[in-house]
Amino acid sequence: MPKHLEPNEVVEAIESAFSPLECRVELVDQRLGLSVFDTDGYVVLPLLSWHVRWARKPDNLQSRINVLRQRVELEGYMLDPWKVLA
Repeated sequence: MPKHLEPNEVVEAIESAFSPLECRVELVDQRLGLSVFDTDGYVVLPLLSWHVRWARKPDNLQSRINVLRQRVELEGYMLDPWKVLA
């Protein structure tokens, strides 16, 4: 696993983390914003904001996303398997 991900790799990894749900990720300056929606457009995870420097570390990103995935699954949604770098 690389030491640091490029910002576009972070965005791609997060967008794929909640499949089959829709995850919208926006990178503005050095902040990442993300929200997750179900197929009806209902907000499953409201807007979260992270500093991109923190999210570029694969281990940090993997552990934070795993926690969020568990939260979504506890709401009854089934998510596809996921890793930061597939």
